[in-house]
Amino acid sequence: GNYALTDHFKIRCREEEKKAYSTVSIEKMCDEALQKTREYIESLGGSLSGGWKCSCTVYRYGVVSILYFSPNGAMFRSRKAVARFLGFDVV
Repeated sequence: GNYALTDHFKIRCREEEKKAYSTVSIEKMCDEALQKTREYIESLGGSLSGGWKCSCTVYRYGVVSILYFSPNGAMFRSRKAVARFLGFDVV
């Protein structure tokens, strides 16, 4: 029935959305996010060591989730969370 066609269409659309973001562009997105985080921390008077990593995931409708990982593996969902972890008083 219509339900199967609708589901098939949704799945096909999701596959097309994922294709829109190549692995290279996702890696570039992560590199840029990490660089902006580095600059943000430096603007607060701190610095990020080289061991920090970033993970980007693209969800439906182009929503991007960025996660930051400290050298010891702690996970953070925002630049501000990274700043708070490093001892900065940000809201």
